[in-house]
Amino acid sequence: MNSYGALVLSNGLYNNKRLNKLNLNDNSISDQGVYYLARVLLINNSTLTELHLPRNEIASTGAQYLAEMLNTNRTLTTLSLYGNKIDNHGIKYLTHVLTYYNTTLEHLYLSGNNLMTDLSIGYFIDMLLKNRSLKKLHLCNCNLSEKGKTKLREVIRTKRNIRLNI
Repeated sequence: MNSYGALVLSNGLYNNKRLNKLNLNDNSISDQGVYYLARVLLINNSTLTELHLPRNEIASTGAQYLAEMLNTNRTLTTLSLYGNKIDNHGIKYLTHVLTYYNTTLEHLYLSGNNLMTDLSIGYFIDMLLKNRSLKKLHLCNCNLSEKGKTKLREVIRTKRNIRLNI
């Protein structure tokens, strides 16, 4: 599937009343395809709780589209974005919305986004300190230093309700 396939799929999701989980692993939907999916989930979707988009060539622009959707979507509890091309700018968009606006996302999988560096550590720390819904955060195989990982582990020690995999 490519971005056009994501457009066709998103048109089908517009009136979705039954689908709870959508798994689009290993496609090439890219940022444009994420735009189509995020618009549908922003406007009208009351049943989808899990969105899995691993290895889809999603970069910062796609992360921004997903962050805009998460700003208002109150049904999504799991977002899987591992193995994409999300960098520090994309992480900034996602963590900002999870810090201040979204109260329903429980599981965020970002492992394998190796364009992410220690510049994102501060964003994650702020999110971890303020977010009340997140239960799992996966950051394995990202380009984070041991020092950055240690900072995240220290924050997690103060919050018993979240599991961090780095």
